[in-house]
Amino acid sequence: MRDLATNLHAAFAEALQTPATHPSGDHHDAMVKQTVDGLAQLSDSARRHVDIGPYPDALTHYGADLLAQMIKTPLAELMRDLWSELHWYEIFSDASISETLSKGLITAPIAGTRGQLVSETILSGIFLLAPHIHYPLHQHPALEIYYVLSGEIHICHGRDKAPMRISAGDYSLTPPDQVHSLTTGDSPCLIIYTWTGDLANENWWWVKEDDVWIRKCWQREASGTWKVVHKEPLRDEIIALSGDA
Repeated sequence: MRDLATNLHAAFAEALQTPATHPSGDHHDAMVKQTVDGLAQLSDSARRHVDIGPYPDALTHYGADLLAQMIKTPLAELMRDLWSELHWYEIFSDASISETLSKGLITAPIAGTRGQLVSETILSGIFLLAPHIHYPLHQHPALEIYYVLSGEIHICHGRDKAPMRISAGDYSLTPPDQVHSLTTGDSPCLIIYTWTGDLANENWWWVKEDDVWIRKCWQREASGTWKVVHKEPLRDEIIALSGDA
């Protein structure tokens, strides 16, 4: 595809012109601006070849239907045109999670340390979640935007908060370090995401072990897959900065 960087910036900027149904605090416009400005820094001059590779099972099972059901917006049409050029893989690989979860979360990078558009300041790609998936509470230092292309997702910003339903054509904003979880229902969901700001190679999951809350640090390997490298108690100072309350 020609002019991918220019088209991705323009289409994403258009998609974010309408305020999100769930604005996630008082800094909606600033978070949108940070994302759009980050996308503007992408360049087709910094572009690399990506090997397609074998399709994960989740893509084989759900990809065609999600593609057919994709909404009609410039951003969705751009993703439809790019579909055949994407390299998909399973995101998480560790003995501590179920095979259902590891096989039910797959991604195809577009920009960043992987994907066609090389960048050290923004990550973007497509994220597919299979039906009946619960991506546990987790937090990361990057600002994250999810724009739903097909299906719907329920996002919960905290352990005891009500979930937000994000349908196709709508998007969510998750501030840096905000703890959040994702859940699908009877149908899969297809999302395009961005990470901007602090792109530290850390994704902290909040889990209970022996009825005690801890957090596990996942780090991305060279292959793009994340693995658990460390765990620690969930301290009060971490909770205070997580938007959990």
